[in-house]
Amino acid sequence: MAYNPRDMDGFMPLLSTSDIKTKMTIGNNLISYLGNSDNSIECQDIGLFIDNVIPWLSNGNAKIVQNGLEILTQIADRMGSDFRPYISTIIQPTIDRLGDSKDVTREKARLVLLKIMERGSMTPQQLLDRLHPVFNHKNTKLREEALILLTTTLDEHGADEMALSAVIPSLVKVLSDPNEKVRETAVNTLVKIYTHVGERFKADLQRKHNVPQAKLQLLIERFEQVKADGDLLPSAMSNDVGREFDEPDRVLVAKSVPLKRTKSVLQKKSQFGPSTKVIPSSMGPAGAVDELTFEAAFNDVAIVNIFSSRDLEDQMKIIRETIGDDKKDWNQRTESLKKLRGIIKTVGTSHETFMELLKTIQNSMDGACTDLRSQVVKEACITLAFLSDQFKNKCANFIEGLLASLINLLQNSAK
Repeated sequence: MAYNPRDMDGFMPLLSTSDIKTKMTIGNNLISYLGNSDNSIECQDIGLFIDNVIPWLSNGNAKIVQNGLEILTQIADRMGSDFRPYISTIIQPTIDRLGDSKDVTREKARLVLLKIMERGSMTPQQLLDRLHPVFNHKNTKLREEALILLTTTLDEHGADEMALSAVIPSLVKVLSDPNEKVRETAVNTLVKIYTHVGERFKADLQRKHNVPQAKLQLLIERFEQVKADGDLLPSAMSNDVGREFDEPDRVLVAKSVPLKRTKSVLQKKSQFGPSTKVIPSSMGPAGAVDELTFEAAFNDVAIVNIFSSRDLEDQMKIIRETIGDDKKDWNQRTESLKKLRGIIKTVGTSHETFMELLKTIQNSMDGACTDLRSQVVKEACITLAFLSDQFKNKCANFIEGLLASLINLLQNSAK
């Protein structure tokens, strides 16, 4: 049949048809095709294919929109982590559909976002970053759906995958939303966070956030009920999950982070010679981080997609402004340092403008090394170690300018 091709390249020219009935048929056939794992999804340009599906999400026909979302879900599922480069194309149109008037459309939009996280194309933190401004969106349904999606993400990925403290002010704000359903959903979301984080979160709400008294009392009652019913998760008793809600400190907690990538740490291939085995120091942990954990953190970062020199320049500017601003939430600063490691990992030593851009963040990095938050100091030290490991003596001048601050850290447990 003309509308039932045998491969993805055959579907490509059909995606842009404007006839609704034809588009409906093509969509149904494509969904059936993608649902069969025996059918190849290889085509000449999968990026262009996805680009041609995006207009379906803004179509005036609800069924076309729903088919478009289902097609994206199927493609994301089939591609797995290889779908990552196309996240920037699909993320905003999909989030917009969370505010759709149709229940089915909103549900399918949620499924797209949950699927790309499940398949490793996007981290929960990356989704949270995109949802953050949506909590205050003028579209009531969009606000509600963003809260529901956050709750679902917590259930599926846990609280330690996200920097929740950054969005708490927005969640507190929607407790007073003009829409009753949004207010109820906001309460349920905060209760869900408590289920994962525990008493530290309750203390944080009481101490740092201007929660209306009636709402605070309601939340505390709900929290107590969760505790009484035994519904607190093991993570709520952990020393790691929810640590972002702790007070500022200058001493790192003397506890090593569990290793996730021991194998890649022990067998590390150098760009300047054969594979070398990393030998743990016999002198014991340095402060809160032993050597293996320190090296494991090198790789425990999300990949940052850099599409051009201008894109790299913009990313570095954001990092410089974030880590250099002590008025920003400390968790934003630590995430920016991790993002810098992701950029280093992406561009490697080959990008000709990176070293010049690196010079622009030296003052900000110096500030991170002397930050009041030990977690920021820790991430700064790990990032500098990773930079040195990757660039060797190419970054000597950059590191030299930070030595005074680093040496001062030797007198406390951040060493």
